[in-house]
Amino acid sequence: MKNSLGLVLVVVLSLAGANVMAETIAWREGGEYGGDGYTDVTTDDNHFESWLATNRGAAWDLAINPDRVAIMGWTDLFTLVPATSGGLDIQIDSATLTLRESTSGSTYITYLVRVTTPWLVGAAGTNEMNTDDTRSDRGAGTTWASGDWSSADYTTTNQVAFTPAGVKGTVHVLDITALMRDIYDNDFNAGFAFIVPSPGSGVLNLYSSEANYDGGRLDYRPALDMEYQYIPEPATMSLLAIGGIGMLIRRKRRA
Repeated sequence: MKNSLGLVLVVVLSLAGANVMAETIAWREGGEYGGDGYTDVTTDDNHFESWLATNRGAAWDLAINPDRVAIMGWTDLFTLVPATSGGLDIQIDSATLTLRESTSGSTYITYLVRVTTPWLVGAAGTNEMNTDDTRSDRGAGTTWASGDWSSADYTTTNQVAFTPAGVKGTVHVLDITALMRDIYDNDFNAGFAFIVPSPGSGVLNLYSSEANYDGGRLDYRPALDMEYQYIPEPATMSLLAIGGIGMLIRRKRRA
């Protein structure tokens, strides 16, 4: 009986994994540089100041400190990497966000958090110019969740902390696997925000998706790498297991 149950388990796992194949993405606005294999996918990113109803969506860098927030997202994420494919659900295996400091500056701890208020409302590339400290959608006049941008617009669940070196050119590779899983698990994509909650002086500057600096080095821009696969949902796995056990019982009765 134990051997038979083991056989059923092997069959179920084999059926479940029959169509599973790991896939990868490597995205950066502007595409590859020096043959590094990145695909050109538009990134919406912007930073805004708490004292001004304006934005810096076309700036070559993102400035972040307790009074300046930067937001970043991929409007076409669910279109390019859908949550389901062929009746299978996505499983995020790993995801990283690569950033580069653009100037010498702050060394205050910075957090990457998941935004919970919609702002990726237009075509890719248009949203970064459509937000500011008071409005998530300038065109429609829509404010953030509590009026001005605040902690009501993001969640700190699975936030990623990193400490800037304060040295131009420093590269940070952030593990955002849990954050990307949260986006898919919640079926809601509003990207991320960079926040510095602690008071302090200095500004963290990161190259933005519009960076055209040091001879147009595209590899200075933010880059998203992700590995994922499509797998049967738990309910399907249960049905496969029940079917396999049922088959085993019928065989035993016939014997």
